[in-house]
Amino acid sequence: MNVAIAVDDEVGREALTPASEAGPAAKRVVVGYGFWIFLLSDIVMFAAFFAGYAVLAHATAGGPSGNAAVQPA
Repeated sequence: MNVAIAVDDEVGREALTPASEAGPAAKRVVVGYGFWIFLLSDIVMFAAFFAGYAVLAHATAGGPSGNAAVQPA
């Protein structure tokens, strides 16, 4: 028997089914994608927080800064 034919025989019918007809993805795959989407969204959110702080930390428009102590009257 030819080796290529033997490999084709072991592939099975399920592997040859197009993705559009294979049905929903396995739960493990969905959970894996969900984890990475969650992790990447957290990275984007915290990057925006740090960028906003870096840009606005010294932008007081002439007003008192956060370090300016309030003088008692």
